[in-house]
Amino acid sequence: MIEDILRRLDYTYTIRLAKELMDIPSVTGEEEDLTNYVKERPESYGHATELQYVVARGHNLYGVLKGTKPGKRLNYNATATRARPGTSV
Repeated sequence: MIEDILRRLDYTYTIRLAKELMDIPSVTGEEEDLTNYVKERPESYGHATELQYVVARGHNLYGVLKGTKPGKRLNYNATATRARPGTSV
C-alpha cells in the first residue's frame, strides 16, 4: 500500500508546494496568512473547512471529507508555526 501511494506522488508539485508554504511568514502568533493559504487547497476540491480561532492571528484548521460508507476516520494534524529566524527553540 505504501509503495502504491509513493508511486502516485507528484514530486514536482510537492516541492513547489513546500517552497510556497515556506515563503509565507508563519512565526508564532502570526500564522493567519499561512492558515488561509492552506485552507484554500481542500476548498478548491469541494471539501468543507472550518477555522477555530485560538488566539489573535492563530487558528486551527479543520477539513472534512464525508464518505458515503461507514468505516474508519482519518484525522490529520500539523503545525504551521515557525520560530523567528535566529531564535533558539
